[in-house]
Amino acid sequence: VAATWDPTWRVIESTAIPTTLGGGSEDCIVAFFPDDLRLWTRPATVEAFREGGVATGAVRLRIYGYAALTADRYGGKSVGVMSGSGLGSISWT
Repeated sequence: VAATWDPTWRVIESTAIPTTLGGGSEDCIVAFFPDDLRLWTRPATVEAFREGGVATGAVRLRIYGYAALTADRYGGKSVGVMSGSGLGSISWT
């Protein structure tokens, strides 16, 4: 089966994708449909507490936020991973 390349597709390179799978030379390709991925975030909350360091003037900070991601909304059809020996490095002889 021949594949066609749609010029509107974006290519994103990331160091988070492993390049040493299998025997140490296999790559991995991740393809996804961005409209199926949903990310919800809230702004960070910062709280300052001076009770513990009154004598020294120290201030303790607590910073937190919330995030949620739905990465597989349609049960395995939104994100695809291709890996295996077919993606090994090319050896020119």
